[in-house]
Amino acid sequence: MAKWTITDSSTGSAVVWTFPVNPNEFSPPERKATFKKQTVLSPTGGTVLFQGQDSVPKMKFSGIVNAETFYNELREQLDKWYTLVVTDDQGSYWDVVIEAYSFKRKRTALNQWRYDYEVSAIVVT
Repeated sequence: MAKWTITDSSTGSAVVWTFPVNPNEFSPPERKATFKKQTVLSPTGGTVLFQGQDSVPKMKFSGIVNAETFYNELREQLDKWYTLVVTDDQGSYWDVVIEAYSFKRKRTALNQWRYDYEVSAIVVT
């Protein structure tokens, strides 16, 4: 099974980090156009639509963390403030900047490092 990766090229050579467990939910980037409506000042009163720039595309993914090393490594990747490349299990990839992330602890008797996480990223290309 193919794994998700995060590639960091900030040092000049690509450093690839592989998710031990793939995210279980993913919302790929979507296009959202913006429009402005204006009524013409004529006896017929027609309407003209003006299209502006598209909204900034965003993507979201979420999953589970099941080990301390996975938790620490994922946080290290998500704390980067520059462009990263996220590649999914189907080989699709996006240049992104991490906008927000959160972890929610789901401690169990057998695993104190069980977390759910959510990530939101802005797609830059």
